[in-house]
Amino acid sequence: MKQKIMRMLAMATVVLGLASCNNSEPGSSTVYFLDIVSYDAESASGSTFTVRKNGDSELVTYTTPQKLSTVDFKVGTRVLISYTNESQTQYVSGPITLAAAANVEGKGDPVQKKTAEETADWASDKVSVASLFRSGEFINIQFSGALGSQKAIVEMYLDSKTADSEYPELHLIFGPYTGYVDTPYMFYGSWSIADIWNRPDCKGIKVFYNSTSSQSMALFEKASGTPTPSPLTGSL
Repeated sequence: MKQKIMRMLAMATVVLGLASCNNSEPGSSTVYFLDIVSYDAESASGSTFTVRKNGDSELVTYTTPQKLSTVDFKVGTRVLISYTNESQTQYVSGPITLAAAANVEGKGDPVQKKTAEETADWASDKVSVASLFRSGEFINIQFSGALGSQKAIVEMYLDSKTADSEYPELHLIFGPYTGYVDTPYMFYGSWSIADIWNRPDCKGIKVFYNSTSSQSMALFEKASGTPTPSPLTGSL
């Protein structure tokens, strides 16, 4: 059954039905966790993933004898996994049991440069952000937005005019597409900011997005060392 779920989720870039809190399955004491991880390796012995809780926290390594579909997943990308482990504690290196997996928007690729002119002044449909955080060299996001009949556009762009500034600016672009449905769906994305963050003169990064109430901005500063807001801690 779990293999079937993993295959089903692998076919979509939108993940449905994943809560944003740690829960047990009904009638079970087993706790399942949700993480956006780096899919580092696969061999005859199984799969290996790495993750940081947030910021520059310790790198955690997960291993499992389970293998992801080579048709749907690629080593070296970022993926969303739901899993459990023997300790029933999140962010502990060691063996895990996968319940489900899915690709995320961006897949950990470097953010691409764009200008306001190229994006109609960063035009984007409204989103409700549940979590936006940095983990090592990646910016990760979890948000809900309306789903349409065509595949949604989810991109994170670097404003080329700010690329060399002390605080480069990133913009989340969601949509446009047609055929809205009433029920919002949860989207997950992860992009590499290594080339930006590792610049000696970079003091931080600003991430802008069009929230349901207004234009919003999250600031990640090197000096503070405090990731804001918190990472996702979800489960099936």
